[in-house]
Amino acid sequence: MLFSLLPMLSYAHSNPPIRAGFYSSGSCKYPANAVLLHFDGKKLTGAHSAACHDEMVKLGLHVFRVLETCPAERLANAGPVNAISISQNLTVQSVTSFALVDAGRPNAPVRYRFCGTTLDRHGSN
Repeated sequence: MLFSLLPMLSYAHSNPPIRAGFYSSGSCKYPANAVLLHFDGKKLTGAHSAACHDEMVKLGLHVFRVLETCPAERLANAGPVNAISISQNLTVQSVTSFALVDAGRPNAPVRYRFCGTTLDRHGSN
């Protein structure tokens, strides 16, 4: 029975070694909400993920699995309400940049770079 737990023990819950603050996959000067993520030292949040829960599991030296579970939402004219879960891999490139890859699109990483600890909309490009 102990041997069946060993694979689970090899993955450690951890936080990526990146700076806390705002990250953008586009411009830092005038970023749209859709390209912004905020890292508070423990979890990533975006424009529509304030009520979501992130679980980060370290998979390798610079690779983390991010499982985001969000409460059920009903969109206009949508069918039944269901909770949403999204699995992505986060690869740390430096303390100020990382890439996110959706499980369903492994060949389409989205790269993010640090924009600062606050957004005054006057940052760098």
